[in-house]
Amino acid sequence: MRKTNIIGVVMMVLLSSIGFSSAGLPDYSSLEVTLLSQDPDPIKPAGWATLRFKINNIGVETAENIQFELLPNFPFSLYSGDALVDVGSLQGLQDGDDAYILKYQVRVHKDALEGSHEVNVRYKFDGSEWTTVGPFTVDVETQDAILSVTEITTTPKTVEPGEEFTLNVKMKNMADSLLEYLKTSITLVRRESTAAAITYTEYPFSPIGSTNEKTIRKLATNQETVVSFDLIADPDAEAGVYKVPLVLTYSDESGTNYTKENTFSLIIAQKPDLSVIMDSTTVREPGKKGEVTVKFVNKGLANIKFLNAKLNKNNAYELLSPDEVYVGNIDSDDYETAEFEIYVKPDAEGEMHFPVNVEYQDDNNRVYSEDYNLGVKLYSEAESLKYGITKKSNTTGYLIVIVIVVAGVFGYKKYKKGKKKKSK
Repeated sequence: MRKTNIIGVVMMVLLSSIGFSSAGLPDYSSLEVTLLSQDPDPIKPAGWATLRFKINNIGVETAENIQFELLPNFPFSLYSGDALVDVGSLQGLQDGDDAYILKYQVRVHKDALEGSHEVNVRYKFDGSEWTTVGPFTVDVETQDAILSVTEITTTPKTVEPGEEFTLNVKMKNMADSLLEYLKTSITLVRRESTAAAITYTEYPFSPIGSTNEKTIRKLATNQETVVSFDLIADPDAEAGVYKVPLVLTYSDESGTNYTKENTFSLIIAQKPDLSVIMDSTTVREPGKKGEVTVKFVNKGLANIKFLNAKLNKNNAYELLSPDEVYVGNIDSDDYETAEFEIYVKPDAEGEMHFPVNVEYQDDNNRVYSEDYNLGVKLYSEAESLKYGITKKSNTTGYLIVIVIVVAGVFGYKKYKKGKKKKSK
């Protein structure tokens, strides 16, 4: 009798527990839909991914003839298969390992923006209407955020040694998301290491009034901005084209950091300061020939390359030598000369002009062509004697001396001959 009572109590407790557990469950069919995963995660624009949905019947009754349909929104579209799928039947309380797993393959539009995008699904079964569930979020991540340098200019365009100038860097956010903490820096000293040694390259300019780094808080999609640096070229900077590194660092909205190194060219140039003068000449009188020596002096900091000099024709003289002379290179604070041989026509008078054309290049291979007009004063024979340019001829004196010598020799011989006759 005691045993029977104990069994009866246990049965009552068990029945009470079952009644309590099922009290919170619907006594009809009820589906629960969750998005289990997306693969890959995140998805790239123009790519595709597999979405895995889990379907549970959390109701007591069996759900018969279940139909399930994906409702994609932009930027998603169905990649393969059908959006409407017949799932079949799910018994009551069928969840966990017994749940139904449904897979959809979707494509992401190439213009999809970075971030979380929504997708919905709907279902129905016997005795029910269509029920839409969602939205479910699917993560899309664009390619690496691109900060593009669209233009780099200097004002003035060509910088001379010791000159102040402004460097303008125009940038554009080519990504479809916000970029933050943009830092733009100019490399003033570049470090290069090899197996043998470490070398440093110092560029011939420095910032003035600020540092070599500028910061922008944020830059929206497709927005442009200009960063300016005030710089000065070194006074002794050599002319040439300098390739300077420009470093960009920034972050996207997901917190990913980026570092990009670009290179821009900075032109330092100075027009050579060439002086062309008459160095010396033996040409002084009409009707005579002589040499003309032209001196080419480089008075500036820039070097002169490939200088060629040409003496043009003139009605007052005729060229006896080639009219062109290749002089070559002239370093700063140096000079070279060129010689021409001419014959001055007899009717030339006054000041005679020598038109000289020179062509040369600077350190940046810019070509220059310049004309110079060098003058030489011609003198008459009397003026040349007067100013001591030429000396008076002593031909008459020489003749007198010769006559005296000859007469003396003749007289001496005659004297000797007469003396011999007397002695006989």
